[in-house]
Amino acid sequence: VLLRLSQLEVFFSDWTHVDGFDRNMTLNDSNVILPRVLRHLTPQWVSFFGLGSVSAAVMSSADSSILASAAMFTRNIYKWTFRPSASEKEVVWVMRITTIIISYLSAGIAISVGSIYYLSYLCSDLVYVILFPQLLLIVHWSRGVTTYGCLASYIVGLSLRVLGGEKDIGLEPVISYPYFDSETNTQGFPFRTFAMICAIVTHVTVSCISRWLFESGTLSADRWDVLMAFPECHLTRTDHREQRYKDPNKGRTNKALHDAVVGKRLSQASEGLLSGNDDDSLLMKRDRSELTNQASVSSETPSVSKF
Repeated sequence: VLLRLSQLEVFFSDWTHVDGFDRNMTLNDSNVILPRVLRHLTPQWVSFFGLGSVSAAVMSSADSSILASAAMFTRNIYKWTFRPSASEKEVVWVMRITTIIISYLSAGIAISVGSIYYLSYLCSDLVYVILFPQLLLIVHWSRGVTTYGCLASYIVGLSLRVLGGEKDIGLEPVISYPYFDSETNTQGFPFRTFAMICAIVTHVTVSCISRWLFESGTLSADRWDVLMAFPECHLTRTDHREQRYKDPNKGRTNKALHDAVVGKRLSQASEGLLSGNDDDSLLMKRDRSELTNQASVSSETPSVSKF
């Protein structure tokens, strides 16, 4: 009721006597109604708290978005992809620099674009095209998605969306989808939904292909799995959170796992669990001979005394 009364008061007030305005309110003046009401139709203390509340709400949303974007880039891209061995101090400095860059970019966009509603619409547009396929598949197909599928989906969705053009920010369309209007440079085809569907299909396809290539051994994970998406397929590897060394003796291999499996087989053989299976018995004998050879080689290696 109070909202309706305030709206009636706005439209039935005589705004022609206000300095700098000199006309009555219309529906096209929706962006100036709130500041005009707080300035001219409320007491000064109400205006003070009203403007302060609006500023606090805007700043809380703005700094949360900037901090979330900086943290996402620093942790998910810089830390996990490019610099797994980065220290906490380095990560903090990267986050600070990223926050400054995002703040300047956000300020530039806010100054150049005239409507905040359009920015909200554009943000929802990008979330729908780029992030929605990632969220949908990671929730409903968590065992099938891979890092390579996510990256390919992101690139395809963003490319198709950008190539479709955006008139309000001066981005000319490169791809003329069906029902394209050449006079107004607008797309009649739902190219945003098309880009989203292409991103989902790309995500599923690339994830399945990459998983098959590495898990079947068609591609060597040690050589081609640069994003460490399949650590279980690496024969000789180091932890993806640690620095790689050129000296292979410093890297961690699967020798410990191999020795553990062999030890388990030997213990089972001693308990008589493998006596009835010829294949397992032969495998146990082969592993025992390998351990014997390794022990003999290590015993023949001369020890160097420390002075």
